[in-house]
Amino acid sequence: MLWGLVGIVLLAGSDGGTGTWLGVVVGLPAGVAAVVGGVRLLAGADRWFVVGAGAALGLAVLLQAVVSAANSYGSAFGQALLVVFLLPPPVVAAVLAGLPVVGGWVEHVRGTTGARLAQPTPPAPPTW
Repeated sequence: MLWGLVGIVLLAGSDGGTGTWLGVVVGLPAGVAAVVGGVRLLAGADRWFVVGAGAALGLAVLLQAVVSAANSYGSAFGQALLVVFLLPPPVVAAVLAGLPVVGGWVEHVRGTTGARLAQPTPPAPPTW
């Protein structure tokens, strides 16, 4: 979301290059989806918002780097820095949220696991 907000600030002070518009149009909604997805995941409701938002943010970072390189915006160091620092967090979040372990945890939190734990039987009263 911060990436999209920075894009809005940049648009206010410039002519609005393609890379900046990409940051606003894709970055802001995907950032909101990542926050909503994180809340839903922690509540045990769903994990696919995090996967989708992470994938969208990762693709947006790559597209912005390609557009910036094609239009010669900034330096090559700045573009590499963009990819090195902005690409790993959403991609790692998407991959980790997509793991079967996380799906099992979500099912456990929901209480929809196939193998529910058996209710313990009460102990027999002592015989005197």
